[in-house]
Amino acid sequence: MTMYNELVPTHRMALSRFDYNPLKMSKVEAKRLMELIRVYYVQGNQYQMVEDFNHRPDHFDFERHLRECE
Repeated sequence: MTMYNELVPTHRMALSRFDYNPLKMSKVEAKRLMELIRVYYVQGNQYQMVEDFNHRPDHFDFERHLRECE
């Protein structure tokens, strides 16, 4: 996935390109992964889980994360 953030300052949006290998995942799986990335990186308080995973792993609730990704 590549993010292009040039439009963020003027339009408050970023463009993205997502390439996947059909030998590694199905189109449905790729679409779901793209949606989850959008949810966790763009929607309000969901980014907190990304922060916890990256910077405070002892606060990251893996089981909760799995439940939310279903």
